[in-house]
Amino acid sequence: MSGLVLRDVVVGGRPVDLRAEDGVVSQIGERVVAARDDIELCAHGGAVVPGLHDHHVHLAAMAAADWSLHAGDDLGAALRRAPGRGWLRVVGYDERRHGALDRRRLDALVPGRRVRVQHRSGAMWVLSSAALEALGPCPDAAGVERDERGEPTGRLFRMDDWLAGRIAADGDAPDVAVVARRLASYGVTGVTDATPSSSLADVG
Repeated sequence: MSGLVLRDVVVGGRPVDLRAEDGVVSQIGERVVAARDDIELCAHGGAVVPGLHDHHVHLAAMAAADWSLHAGDDLGAALRRAPGRGWLRVVGYDERRHGALDRRRLDALVPGRRVRVQHRSGAMWVLSSAALEALGPCPDAAGVERDERGEPTGRLFRMDDWLAGRIAADGDAPDVAVVARRLASYGVTGVTDATPSSSLADVG
C-alpha cells in the first residue's frame, strides 16, 4: 500500500523522517526508506503535531460568509457585478454607507433576481420582490415590515428561522464541506460547532 513519507520533520524535539499509511503513522526514524509508490515531501524542519481541535466554531456562519457577496463600499456596483442568475446572498449592508434599502430599490438594482441582503447587525434581511415571490406568503408576524397598503416592504426583522427554512426548501444553501476542507488545510481536524440551533438537520 502506498503511503506518505515526510522528510526532515520534528517529532518530540528531534529531526526525523515519518511515514504514514492510510492516515496512520507507521514509521518514525532518522532515515525512513520509502516504498516505490510512496509520496515524499520535505517539511524543512516543520513540527508534526496531532490534529488540532477548535472548540468554538460557527460552521454554518463561516460557510454562509464564504458563499456570500460582500456589499463593499458600493452596494449597487457589487450587485450588478454578481455572477449567476440564482439566489444572491449579500452581507455587510449598512444603511449609513449604502442608504435606505427595500424590495423596490433591490428590484431597480438587479431586476428579477432573487436577492437577500443582510444588515451588518445580523438582525435584518432585505429581500427583493423575486425573492419574496419564491419564498411564498410572508407570515403575519411582527418581524415582517409592511407598507401603508399592507404589502411586505422586503425588510424582515429577526426572521432568520423562517427565512432559513424557506431558503433550504428552495434548494439553496451553503456547503459546510468547503469550510471543513479549509480548516483541515490549517491542521484543524475536529471542531465543536457552536451554531445556535436545536435542529438535528442543522447539526448534521
